[in-house]
Amino acid sequence: MTLKLVPIRAGVDFEGYGNWQLGFRVADIAAVIESAKTLGGRQEGELLLEDDRLHASVRDPDGNTIELYQNR
Repeated sequence: MTLKLVPIRAGVDFEGYGNWQLGFRVADIAAVIESAKTLGGRQEGELLLEDDRLHASVRDPDGNTIELYQNR
């Protein structure tokens, strides 16, 4: 399988299509957030507890958002 990420050139490129982002289930969400920060990323918003799982968003150095989930 190949996963290719490309920048959006203009809003009309995806007119009529939903916006989607990658999400990953991780064993230690705090460790992943800290790792992202050391590599130039940043946490977006607060760490949330939803339906007995932790949820956070991080942005990579280019500004792309990645969702993180940790089951409790």
